[in-house]
Amino acid sequence: MKVMTKRLAPWMMIACLALLAPDLAAALAAAATPTPAATPTPTAPPQADPPETEEERARNTRKVDLQLTMAAEADDNVLNLRDDVIDEFDILPTDRYLVDSVEDTRFVPQARFSWSTTPPNRKTLRFSLDARAYRHQDNSVLDYERYRFYVQKDLTDTRSEYRNLRLHREELEPRIFQTRRQFLTTNRSRVRVGYFRVVDRYTGERVDDDAPEQVDIGIPIRRSSFYDSEGWELFYQQRLNRGARNRLLGLARYIHEERDYNVRFDERDSDRDRLGIGLALFRLQQTYYWKLEGIYEYTEVTSNTALIGSSNAVGGTVQDDLASERDAVRLNLGFSWFRERGGTPLRKRNELEFSLAFGANDFVTGNRLDVSHFGRSDDLVQLRASYTQPVFDNLSLDFFAAWANVQTNLPGRRVDDFNEFVVGLAINFYSGWRNR
Repeated sequence: MKVMTKRLAPWMMIACLALLAPDLAAALAAAATPTPAATPTPTAPPQADPPETEEERARNTRKVDLQLTMAAEADDNVLNLRDDVIDEFDILPTDRYLVDSVEDTRFVPQARFSWSTTPPNRKTLRFSLDARAYRHQDNSVLDYERYRFYVQKDLTDTRSEYRNLRLHREELEPRIFQTRRQFLTTNRSRVRVGYFRVVDRYTGERVDDDAPEQVDIGIPIRRSSFYDSEGWELFYQQRLNRGARNRLLGLARYIHEERDYNVRFDERDSDRDRLGIGLALFRLQQTYYWKLEGIYEYTEVTSNTALIGSSNAVGGTVQDDLASERDAVRLNLGFSWFRERGGTPLRKRNELEFSLAFGANDFVTGNRLDVSHFGRSDDLVQLRASYTQPVFDNLSLDFFAAWANVQTNLPGRRVDDFNEFVVGLAINFYSGWRNR
Protein backbone atom coordinates (compact mmCIF):
# COMPACT_ATOMS: atom_id res chain seq x y z
CA MET A 1 0.00 0.00 0.00
CA LYS A 2 2.86 2.32 0.86
CA VAL A 3 4.48 1.50 -2.46
CA MET A 4 1.24 2.21 -4.33
CA THR A 5 0.82 5.51 -2.44
CA LYS A 6 4.41 6.51 -3.20
CA ARG A 7 3.79 5.86 -6.93
CA LEU A 8 0.46 7.68 -7.03
CA ALA A 9 1.52 10.73 -4.98
CA PRO A 10 3.20 12.63 -7.84
CA TRP A 11 0.20 12.07 -10.10
CA MET A 12 -2.22 13.21 -7.40
CA MET A 13 -0.21 16.44 -7.03
CA ILE A 14 -0.26 16.93 -10.81
CA ALA A 15 -4.04 16.39 -10.87
CA CYS A 16 -4.49 19.11 -8.24
CA LEU A 17 -2.20 21.47 -10.12
CA ALA A 18 -4.11 20.79 -13.33
CA LEU A 19 -7.08 22.57 -11.81
CA LEU A 20 -5.04 25.59 -10.74
CA ALA A 21 -2.15 25.84 -13.26
CA PRO A 22 -2.64 23.71 -16.37
CA ASP A 23 0.65 24.77 -17.98
CA LEU A 24 2.69 23.90 -14.88
CA ALA A 25 0.90 20.57 -14.55
CA ALA A 26 1.72 19.59 -18.10
CA ALA A 27 5.39 20.38 -17.54
CA LEU A 28 5.53 18.30 -14.35
CA ALA A 29 3.75 15.39 -16.05
CA ALA A 30 6.30 15.36 -18.80
CA ALA A 31 9.10 15.33 -16.25
CA ALA A 32 7.52 12.55 -14.19
CA THR A 33 6.94 10.22 -17.13
CA PRO A 34 9.96 7.96 -17.67
CA THR A 35 11.32 7.88 -21.19
CA PRO A 36 13.25 4.97 -22.61
CA ALA A 37 16.87 5.56 -23.50
CA ALA A 38 17.14 6.36 -27.19
CA THR A 39 19.34 8.22 -29.57
CA PRO A 40 18.23 11.87 -29.48
CA THR A 41 16.89 13.28 -32.76
CA PRO A 42 19.03 16.23 -33.94
CA THR A 43 17.21 19.56 -33.98
CA ALA A 44 17.34 21.48 -37.25
CA PRO A 45 19.22 24.77 -36.87
CA PRO A 46 17.20 27.96 -37.37
CA GLN A 47 16.94 29.14 -40.97
CA ALA A 48 19.25 32.05 -41.68
CA ASP A 49 19.40 34.35 -44.64
CA PRO A 50 21.59 32.89 -47.39
CA PRO A 51 25.00 34.51 -47.65
CA GLU A 52 25.52 37.36 -50.06
CA THR A 53 26.46 36.07 -53.50
CA GLU A 54 29.21 37.35 -55.76
CA GLU A 55 26.58 38.79 -58.06
CA GLU A 56 25.08 40.79 -55.19
CA ARG A 57 28.47 42.07 -54.08
CA ALA A 58 29.14 43.23 -57.63
CA ARG A 59 25.84 45.12 -57.61
CA ASN A 60 26.80 47.06 -54.47
CA THR A 61 28.77 49.56 -56.47
CA ARG A 62 28.40 52.85 -58.31
CA LYS A 63 26.23 53.41 -61.35
CA VAL A 64 25.90 56.20 -63.93
CA ASP A 65 22.76 56.61 -66.09
CA LEU A 66 21.97 58.91 -68.99
CA GLN A 67 18.50 59.32 -70.48
CA LEU A 68 17.75 61.36 -73.60
CA THR A 69 14.13 62.07 -74.51
CA MET A 70 12.47 63.79 -77.45
CA ALA A 71 8.74 64.43 -77.09
CA ALA A 72 6.19 66.01 -79.42
CA GLU A 73 2.94 67.34 -77.96
CA ALA A 74 -0.10 68.67 -79.82
CA ASP A 75 -2.01 71.19 -77.68
CA ASP A 76 -5.34 72.67 -78.76
CA ASN A 77 -5.29 75.52 -76.17
CA VAL A 78 -1.76 76.73 -75.49
CA LEU A 79 -2.85 79.84 -73.53
CA ASN A 80 -5.63 78.16 -71.53
CA LEU A 81 -8.32 80.39 -73.02
CA ARG A 82 -12.05 80.06 -72.41
CA ASP A 83 -14.24 78.66 -75.13
CA ASP A 84 -15.88 82.03 -75.90
CA VAL A 85 -12.47 83.71 -76.28
CA ILE A 86 -11.30 80.97 -78.63
CA ASP A 87 -14.37 81.50 -80.82
CA GLU A 88 -13.51 85.20 -81.15
CA PHE A 89 -9.74 84.81 -81.29
CA ASP A 90 -9.42 85.89 -84.94
CA ILE A 91 -11.23 89.21 -84.34
CA LEU A 92 -9.66 90.15 -80.99
CA PRO A 93 -7.37 93.24 -80.84
CA THR A 94 -3.77 92.50 -81.74
CA ASP A 95 -2.53 93.77 -78.37
CA ARG A 96 -4.50 91.08 -76.48
CA TYR A 97 -2.23 88.11 -77.35
CA LEU A 98 1.13 87.70 -79.04
CA VAL A 99 0.40 84.17 -80.26
CA ASP A 100 -0.56 83.53 -83.86
CA SER A 101 -2.85 80.58 -83.14
CA VAL A 102 -4.59 78.95 -80.21
CA GLU A 103 -3.40 75.49 -81.29
CA ASP A 104 0.26 74.59 -81.47
CA THR A 105 2.73 71.72 -81.46
CA ARG A 106 5.64 71.84 -79.05
CA PHE A 107 8.80 69.78 -79.00
CA VAL A 108 10.30 68.92 -75.64
CA PRO A 109 13.90 67.66 -75.66
CA GLN A 110 15.10 66.43 -72.29
CA ALA A 111 18.38 65.14 -70.87
CA ARG A 112 18.70 63.43 -67.49
CA PHE A 113 21.95 62.44 -65.82
CA SER A 114 22.08 60.46 -62.57
CA TRP A 115 24.74 58.91 -60.38
CA SER A 116 23.90 56.36 -57.71
CA THR A 117 25.68 54.16 -55.23
CA THR A 118 24.31 51.12 -53.40
CA PRO A 119 26.08 50.26 -50.13
CA PRO A 120 25.96 46.76 -48.58
CA ASN A 121 22.66 47.53 -46.84
CA ARG A 122 21.10 48.17 -50.30
CA LYS A 123 19.90 51.63 -49.29
CA THR A 124 20.64 53.33 -52.59
CA LEU A 125 21.70 56.97 -52.70
CA ARG A 126 20.98 58.76 -55.99
CA PHE A 127 21.86 62.20 -57.40
CA SER A 128 19.97 63.30 -60.50
CA LEU A 129 20.02 66.36 -62.76
CA ASP A 130 17.71 66.95 -65.71
CA ALA A 131 17.11 69.80 -68.13
CA ARG A 132 14.03 70.23 -70.29
CA ALA A 133 13.27 72.79 -73.03
CA TYR A 134 9.84 73.61 -74.49
CA ARG A 135 9.94 74.75 -78.11
CA HIS A 136 6.73 75.68 -79.95
CA GLN A 137 6.36 75.36 -83.67
CA ASP A 138 4.20 78.46 -84.35
CA ASN A 139 4.43 80.58 -81.20
CA SER A 140 8.04 81.00 -80.12
CA VAL A 141 6.99 83.49 -77.43
CA LEU A 142 5.78 80.49 -75.41
CA ASP A 143 9.22 78.83 -75.28
CA TYR A 144 10.81 78.30 -71.89
CA GLU A 145 13.21 75.97 -70.00
CA ARG A 146 12.98 73.94 -66.82
CA TYR A 147 15.86 72.57 -64.72
CA ARG A 148 15.70 70.16 -61.80
CA PHE A 149 18.14 68.59 -59.36
CA TYR A 150 17.30 66.13 -56.61
CA VAL A 151 18.83 63.72 -54.11
CA GLN A 152 17.03 60.49 -53.25
CA LYS A 153 17.81 58.03 -50.47
CA ASP A 154 16.24 54.58 -49.96
CA LEU A 155 15.51 53.81 -46.32
CA THR A 156 14.52 50.12 -46.48
CA ASP A 157 17.03 47.28 -46.20
CA THR A 158 15.82 44.74 -48.78
CA ARG A 159 18.79 42.34 -48.72
CA SER A 160 16.84 39.46 -47.14
CA GLU A 161 13.97 39.85 -49.62
CA TYR A 162 16.31 39.81 -52.61
CA ARG A 163 18.27 36.81 -51.33
CA ASN A 164 15.12 34.81 -50.65
CA LEU A 165 13.88 35.68 -54.13
CA ARG A 166 17.14 34.45 -55.67
CA LEU A 167 16.69 31.07 -53.96
CA HIS A 168 13.72 30.48 -56.27
CA ARG A 169 15.24 32.01 -59.38
CA GLU A 170 15.70 28.67 -61.12
CA GLU A 171 12.08 27.73 -60.40
CA LEU A 172 10.60 30.91 -61.88
CA GLU A 173 10.24 32.05 -65.46
CA PRO A 174 12.61 34.95 -66.22
CA ARG A 175 9.68 37.30 -66.80
CA ILE A 176 8.06 36.39 -63.47
CA PHE A 177 11.37 36.76 -61.65
CA GLN A 178 11.90 40.21 -63.20
CA THR A 179 8.39 41.29 -62.19
CA ARG A 180 8.86 40.24 -58.57
CA ARG A 181 12.22 41.95 -58.34
CA GLN A 182 10.77 45.20 -59.68
CA PHE A 183 7.88 44.85 -57.24
CA LEU A 184 10.36 44.75 -54.35
CA THR A 185 12.31 47.70 -55.74
CA THR A 186 9.22 49.90 -56.05
CA ASN A 187 7.87 49.21 -52.57
CA ARG A 188 10.45 50.58 -50.19
CA SER A 189 10.63 53.60 -47.92
CA ARG A 190 12.52 56.52 -49.43
CA VAL A 191 13.00 60.26 -49.12
CA ARG A 192 13.74 62.77 -51.90
CA VAL A 193 14.77 66.43 -51.76
CA GLY A 194 14.88 68.48 -54.94
CA TYR A 195 15.39 71.97 -56.38
CA PHE A 196 13.84 73.27 -59.61
CA ARG A 197 13.94 76.42 -61.73
CA VAL A 198 11.77 77.68 -64.61
CA VAL A 199 13.19 80.37 -66.90
CA ASP A 200 11.33 83.01 -68.94
CA ARG A 201 7.78 81.65 -69.19
CA TYR A 202 5.19 83.79 -71.00
CA THR A 203 1.70 84.08 -69.49
CA GLY A 204 -0.04 86.52 -71.85
CA GLU A 205 -0.77 90.20 -72.43
CA ARG A 206 -2.05 91.64 -69.17
CA VAL A 207 -3.08 94.96 -67.68
CA ASP A 208 -0.42 96.54 -65.48
CA ASP A 209 -2.25 97.53 -62.30
CA ASP A 210 0.19 100.24 -61.28
CA ALA A 211 1.01 101.73 -64.73
CA PRO A 212 0.78 105.56 -64.48
CA GLU A 213 0.00 106.00 -68.17
CA GLN A 214 -3.25 104.05 -67.91
CA VAL A 215 -4.24 106.00 -64.78
CA ASP A 216 -3.97 109.28 -66.69
CA ILE A 217 -6.05 108.28 -69.70
CA GLY A 218 -8.30 105.69 -68.05
CA ILE A 219 -7.74 103.10 -70.78
CA PRO A 220 -6.31 99.65 -69.96
CA ILE A 221 -2.89 99.16 -71.50
CA ARG A 222 -1.68 95.59 -71.97
CA ARG A 223 1.92 94.49 -71.61
CA SER A 224 3.71 91.16 -72.03
CA SER A 225 3.88 89.16 -68.81
CA PHE A 226 6.80 86.79 -68.12
CA TYR A 227 8.04 85.11 -64.97
CA ASP A 228 10.96 83.11 -63.63
CA SER A 229 10.38 80.72 -60.77
CA GLU A 230 12.40 78.55 -58.45
CA GLY A 231 11.56 76.31 -55.57
CA TRP A 232 12.23 73.09 -53.73
CA GLU A 233 10.31 69.92 -53.01
CA LEU A 234 10.35 67.25 -50.31
CA PHE A 235 8.89 63.79 -50.96
CA TYR A 236 8.62 60.94 -48.47
CA GLN A 237 7.36 57.41 -49.06
CA GLN A 238 6.86 55.06 -46.10
CA ARG A 239 6.29 51.33 -46.52
CA LEU A 240 3.58 50.28 -44.06
CA ASN A 241 3.73 46.48 -44.40
CA ARG A 242 5.81 43.66 -45.91
CA GLY A 243 3.15 41.46 -47.45
CA ALA A 244 4.28 38.90 -50.00
CA ARG A 245 1.78 40.16 -52.59
CA ASN A 246 0.17 43.22 -51.04
CA ARG A 247 2.06 46.35 -50.07
CA LEU A 248 0.66 49.55 -48.57
CA LEU A 249 2.64 52.79 -48.64
CA GLY A 250 2.08 56.23 -47.15
CA LEU A 251 2.94 59.24 -49.33
CA ALA A 252 3.70 62.86 -48.41
CA ARG A 253 4.91 65.71 -50.62
CA TYR A 254 5.58 69.40 -50.02
CA ILE A 255 6.48 71.88 -52.79
CA HIS A 256 7.40 75.54 -52.34
CA GLU A 257 7.65 77.78 -55.41
CA GLU A 258 8.47 81.49 -55.75
CA ARG A 259 7.42 83.29 -58.93
CA ASP A 260 9.21 86.46 -59.96
CA TYR A 261 7.46 88.42 -62.74
CA ASN A 262 9.11 90.93 -65.06
CA VAL A 263 9.43 94.50 -63.82
CA ARG A 264 6.09 95.70 -65.21
CA PHE A 265 4.22 93.05 -63.23
CA ASP A 266 6.22 92.86 -60.03
CA GLU A 267 2.93 93.25 -58.15
CA ARG A 268 2.10 89.71 -59.30
CA ASP A 269 5.11 88.14 -57.55
CA SER A 270 3.83 85.30 -55.42
CA ASP A 271 4.67 82.25 -53.34
CA ARG A 272 3.00 78.90 -53.96
CA ASP A 273 2.90 76.15 -51.37
CA ARG A 274 1.50 72.70 -52.14
CA LEU A 275 0.99 69.91 -49.63
CA GLY A 276 -0.06 66.42 -50.68
CA ILE A 277 -0.74 63.32 -48.59
CA GLY A 278 -2.02 59.94 -49.70
CA LEU A 279 -1.87 56.16 -49.72
CA ALA A 280 -0.68 53.72 -52.38
CA LEU A 281 -1.71 50.07 -52.61
CA PHE A 282 0.43 47.64 -54.64
CA ARG A 283 -0.76 44.16 -55.61
CA LEU A 284 1.54 41.52 -57.13
CA GLN A 285 0.05 39.10 -59.66
CA GLN A 286 1.72 36.22 -61.47
CA THR A 287 3.17 38.18 -64.40
CA TYR A 288 2.42 41.81 -63.48
CA TYR A 289 1.62 44.10 -60.59
CA TRP A 290 -0.76 47.03 -60.24
CA LYS A 291 -0.97 50.06 -58.01
CA LEU A 292 -3.78 52.33 -56.82
CA GLU A 293 -2.98 55.75 -55.38
CA GLY A 294 -5.26 58.22 -53.65
CA ILE A 295 -3.78 61.69 -52.99
CA TYR A 296 -5.24 64.84 -51.46
CA GLU A 297 -3.52 68.12 -52.46
CA TYR A 298 -3.85 71.56 -50.93
CA THR A 299 -2.29 74.55 -52.73
CA GLU A 300 -2.06 78.08 -51.41
CA VAL A 301 -0.93 81.08 -53.48
CA THR A 302 -0.04 84.28 -51.63
CA SER A 303 1.15 87.63 -52.97
CA ASN A 304 4.46 88.82 -51.52
CA THR A 305 4.43 92.35 -52.99
CA ALA A 306 1.01 93.78 -52.10
CA LEU A 307 0.38 97.28 -53.49
CA ILE A 308 -1.47 99.23 -50.83
CA GLY A 309 -2.73 102.71 -51.63
CA SER A 310 -1.93 102.81 -55.36
CA SER A 311 -4.34 104.99 -57.35
CA ASN A 312 -6.67 103.60 -59.94
CA ALA A 313 -8.48 105.16 -62.89
CA VAL A 314 -11.46 106.32 -60.83
CA GLY A 315 -9.47 107.94 -58.03
CA GLY A 316 -9.74 105.19 -55.43
CA THR A 317 -7.09 102.92 -53.95
CA VAL A 318 -6.16 99.38 -54.88
CA GLN A 319 -4.95 96.63 -52.56
CA ASP A 320 -3.58 94.14 -55.08
CA ASP A 321 -3.17 91.14 -52.77
CA LEU A 322 -4.49 88.39 -55.02
CA ALA A 323 -4.36 84.97 -53.38
CA SER A 324 -6.00 81.59 -53.97
CA GLU A 325 -6.62 78.28 -52.26
CA ARG A 326 -7.03 75.01 -54.12
CA ASP A 327 -8.26 71.63 -52.89
CA ALA A 328 -7.91 68.64 -55.17
CA VAL A 329 -8.16 64.86 -55.01
CA ARG A 330 -6.17 62.71 -57.42
CA LEU A 331 -6.63 58.99 -58.16
CA ASN A 332 -3.97 57.04 -60.07
CA LEU A 333 -4.28 53.48 -61.37
CA GLY A 334 -1.27 51.80 -62.97
CA PHE A 335 -0.20 48.42 -64.33
CA SER A 336 3.40 47.24 -64.86
CA TRP A 337 4.76 44.13 -66.57
CA PHE A 338 7.78 42.93 -68.56
CA ARG A 339 7.88 41.83 -72.17
CA GLU A 340 10.30 39.19 -73.44
CA ARG A 341 12.52 39.48 -76.48
CA GLY A 342 14.34 36.36 -77.61
CA GLY A 343 13.31 34.53 -74.44
CA THR A 344 14.83 37.20 -72.19
CA PRO A 345 12.75 39.93 -70.50
CA LEU A 346 13.64 43.50 -71.35
CA ARG A 347 15.13 45.62 -68.57
CA LYS A 348 12.51 48.37 -68.97
CA ARG A 349 8.95 47.51 -68.05
CA ASN A 350 5.66 48.16 -69.83
CA GLU A 351 3.50 50.65 -67.97
CA LEU A 352 -0.14 51.65 -68.39
CA GLU A 353 -1.45 54.44 -66.16
CA PHE A 354 -4.72 56.33 -65.72
CA SER A 355 -5.18 59.46 -63.63
CA LEU A 356 -8.29 61.37 -62.52
CA ALA A 357 -8.19 64.65 -60.57
CA PHE A 358 -10.98 66.97 -59.48
CA GLY A 359 -11.10 69.95 -57.14
CA ALA A 360 -11.91 73.61 -56.56
CA ASN A 361 -9.85 76.79 -56.68
CA ASP A 362 -11.07 79.82 -54.66
CA PHE A 363 -9.59 83.31 -55.26
CA VAL A 364 -9.30 86.00 -52.61
CA THR A 365 -8.49 89.67 -53.30
CA GLY A 366 -9.12 93.00 -51.62
CA ASN A 367 -9.32 94.75 -54.99
CA ARG A 368 -12.99 94.92 -55.91
CA LEU A 369 -12.06 96.39 -59.28
CA ASP A 370 -10.35 93.13 -60.20
CA VAL A 371 -13.51 91.70 -61.77
CA SER A 372 -11.58 88.69 -63.10
CA HIS A 373 -10.80 87.37 -59.60
CA PHE A 374 -13.00 89.08 -56.99
CA GLY A 375 -15.39 86.42 -55.63
CA ARG A 376 -14.21 83.90 -58.21
CA SER A 377 -14.29 80.12 -57.76
CA ASP A 378 -13.11 77.50 -60.29
CA ASP A 379 -14.19 73.88 -60.51
CA LEU A 380 -11.67 71.69 -62.29
CA VAL A 381 -11.47 68.16 -63.69
CA GLN A 382 -8.40 66.49 -65.24
CA LEU A 383 -7.98 63.15 -67.01
CA ARG A 384 -4.73 61.59 -68.21
CA ALA A 385 -3.71 58.26 -69.73
CA SER A 386 -0.19 57.11 -70.63
CA TYR A 387 1.46 53.97 -71.95
CA THR A 388 5.16 53.03 -72.07
CA GLN A 389 6.32 50.45 -74.63
CA PRO A 390 9.95 49.22 -74.45
CA VAL A 391 11.42 48.42 -77.85
CA PHE A 392 14.94 47.41 -76.78
CA ASP A 393 16.81 47.50 -73.48
CA ASN A 394 17.95 51.04 -74.27
CA LEU A 395 14.92 52.39 -76.18
CA SER A 396 11.26 52.90 -75.27
CA LEU A 397 8.22 54.83 -76.53
CA ASP A 398 5.74 56.82 -74.44
CA PHE A 399 2.20 57.60 -75.59
CA PHE A 400 0.01 59.95 -73.56
CA ALA A 401 -3.20 61.97 -73.74
CA ALA A 402 -4.62 64.49 -71.26
CA TRP A 403 -7.80 66.55 -70.98
CA ALA A 404 -8.64 69.37 -68.58
CA ASN A 405 -11.84 71.32 -67.92
CA VAL A 406 -12.24 74.40 -65.72
CA GLN A 407 -15.61 75.96 -64.94
CA THR A 408 -15.29 79.54 -63.68
CA ASN A 409 -17.94 80.93 -61.36
CA LEU A 410 -18.15 84.71 -60.86
CA PRO A 411 -20.72 86.67 -58.82
CA GLY A 412 -23.77 87.51 -60.91
CA ARG A 413 -22.55 86.15 -64.24
CA ARG A 414 -21.74 82.92 -65.98
CA VAL A 415 -18.41 82.34 -67.72
CA ASP A 416 -17.74 79.76 -70.42
CA ASP A 417 -15.65 76.70 -69.64
CA PHE A 418 -11.97 76.36 -70.34
CA ASN A 419 -11.01 73.10 -72.08
CA GLU A 420 -7.62 71.76 -73.11
CA PHE A 421 -6.66 68.54 -74.84
CA VAL A 422 -3.05 67.38 -75.28
CA VAL A 423 -1.76 64.26 -77.01
CA GLY A 424 1.89 63.35 -77.41
CA LEU A 425 4.62 60.85 -78.22
CA ALA A 426 8.06 60.58 -76.59
CA ILE A 427 11.13 58.57 -77.58
CA ASN A 428 13.47 57.63 -74.72
CA PHE A 429 17.06 56.48 -75.12
CA TYR A 430 18.93 54.98 -72.14
CA SER A 431 22.62 54.47 -71.57
CA GLY A 432 24.46 53.46 -68.43
CA TRP A 433 27.72 52.38 -66.84
CA ARG A 434 28.07 50.14 -63.82
CA ASN A 435 31.28 49.62 -61.89
CA ARG A 436 31.86 45.86 -61.76
